[in-house]
Amino acid sequence: RPQYVERLVDALEHAPAAVLAFCDVDSNIGRFRYAELEGIDDRFERARRVLLQRGPWWVPNHGLMRASAVKALGGMRRHRAGEVAADLPWILRCALLGPFVRVPEPLIEKAFRAASLSASWQKDTRSRLAVVWACLEIVGGAGFGRARTLQLYAQAAFFVLRREFWYLRHRER
Repeated sequence: RPQYVERLVDALEHAPAAVLAFCDVDSNIGRFRYAELEGIDDRFERARRVLLQRGPWWVPNHGLMRASAVKALGGMRRHRAGEVAADLPWILRCALLGPFVRVPEPLIEKAFRAASLSASWQKDTRSRLAVVWACLEIVGGAGFGRARTLQLYAQAAFFVLRREFWYLRHRER
């Protein structure tokens, strides 16, 4: 929408510690808002919420990042599944770098289609697991210490098992 850049730049200017500003997303299936990281200054908690995919975690991918953050991250990276869902590890890396700021209005529109490339990735167990593995590698290098890293690994394992059982149950119907 026309105010997208103006509103997100303004949000970054008013939140000097933020590495990324994003807005709500209108779509053909409803409005998405990602408030799970609002006010979360603790990088461990930000990482936990992104890793466990609390809420529509993908919404910040449609935001603006500070140039310094892009340089620090060095861009998106391929993982064992190639480009499949490379945005989840990217958002996790961003969350480790610094806080996000949300502009609570829909300034972008997204169309969901059943035959899209992203939808096809959801049907592939190996790809889903490769994305989680990429995220766990990022957590392993985040410097949280053994206890906190193991906590994230355990929570991620529980999340993945629960999700995979859900896919199995719904695939059989």
